Amino acid sequence: MVNTQQLYQKIEALPDELLPQVADYVDFLIFKNNLNDNELSDEVKTELDQRYQDYLENPDSAIPLKVVKDELIQKYGKV
Repeated sequence: MVNTQQLYQKIEALPDELLPQVADYVDFLIFKNNLNDNELSDEVKTELDQRYQDYLENPDSAIPLKVVKDELIQKYGKV
């Protein structure tokens, strides 16, 4: 079992260009394991409202869910 200090040491030993991938993976683990709170921040709510408005103004600009899923599976692998 890896403790927090060992994990920090491993991350610090990584090249800087890999750190965004580590951050993405940590975000993925939090999401996958439902570790985040279910409350949306005001910033996220504002962004979602803006994106919805953009969609209403131009529905053809939407990306089909299957395309998004395929891209996420390609990036993170099948879960």
